[in-house]
Amino acid sequence: MEIYASKIGFVSRRKQEKLADLTEVLEKFGNGMLAALEWIRRYQYKKVGRERWIKRRQILEYEVAKQELKKHLQYLRNKAIERKEPLSNAQLGI
Repeated sequence: MEIYASKIGFVSRRKQEKLADLTEVLEKFGNGMLAALEWIRRYQYKKVGRERWIKRRQILEYEVAKQELKKHLQYLRNKAIERKEPLSNAQLGI
């Protein structure tokens, strides 16, 4: 990820900032639930034209982020049920 970020980059400042945040989260927290929690603290999932992650104006407190993560996992479960697609344990937060 870091090599990609340093060699490729983006013209869009928003995308470049998101890539930098993603790289930092992965380096500090790995790719488990702590990383997901940190990502939720920084970004919120919204439907703006299409579904995507939008940077929050203010980083969430951990307790609020935990609640938001639970909501997002439930959203993913419901979406998978609608599509009749199984979710992996990682997607379910297990």
